[in-house]
Amino acid sequence: MTTTTLVLRPIDLDVQVSPSLAGEGQWKSIMRVRKTSLIYATSIRPLWCFGSVVATMATFNPSLVHAGLFNGTEMPGGKNWKNGKKVTQKALPSLLASFNGGFRFEHHPGGYFTEGKTVRPLSKGYATFAIAENGLSTVGVWGDNIRDDGTWKSLRQNLPPIVHKGKSVYANYPDVDWGQDYSNKVYSFRSAICTRTDGLMMFVAIGKVNIRMLADSLVILGCSTAMELDINGTWPNFSVYSGFGKTSRDGQVIDKRMGDPNRYLSQSTKDFIALFDPQTLPAGVVK
Repeated sequence: MTTTTLVLRPIDLDVQVSPSLAGEGQWKSIMRVRKTSLIYATSIRPLWCFGSVVATMATFNPSLVHAGLFNGTEMPGGKNWKNGKKVTQKALPSLLASFNGGFRFEHHPGGYFTEGKTVRPLSKGYATFAIAENGLSTVGVWGDNIRDDGTWKSLRQNLPPIVHKGKSVYANYPDVDWGQDYSNKVYSFRSAICTRTDGLMMFVAIGKVNIRMLADSLVILGCSTAMELDINGTWPNFSVYSGFGKTSRDGQVIDKRMGDPNRYLSQSTKDFIALFDPQTLPAGVVK
């Protein structure tokens, strides 16, 4: 992964719906450490023909944060995880942000590997959120631009890619179940993670949309390779935390449609990803 020349602040987005709303598409810093902005966020209506659809995004330079995959009590379940159901006390002072993982295993999302354990076998051609031994993260396709070369400490798959090489590709997988809401409707509050064309990582929460609208939006928003994450209700969640450097932290979500901002500080039933400041994170605290 080449990350040394990435920009810190992404370029503001072109507004798709007129008239624009105040601040729409303009990136604002939401997490600063040592006077450096590490995470930016904005909201926009990405689809000109669906003015009620709102996307909220957060971006980060993967070379400036240390990512860790944490294991929920139900997904993946099990015991003796170093990264368990919540961010540990020793890691809390370095915590920057966190966001949700993928589908439950009964929905056949693909593979899951972390802390040296293969919970579910990895599927070739599936979108993969990958974390290297040094905490750098990326999104790619298993067997394509992400391979079993021994450099990955965590690999979380969630269905085939919906965007690849800057193009919508969900239609290449007609037999894939991309998920419905609780009433079996395809228009849902959905989340995704992608590598952008500028090399930054971006989390996206958008609703209510079907898979085509999600894919179209991700292309418009600048994704190069994207994978869908969890959907429905308040499962999509991206939080940043006040009180950097302290063990007492308080979360704030980037979108009011999201749930408890402190979900990953207490107990999570599902897997999640947390981002830390690598300069202050004690060695070995996050696997």
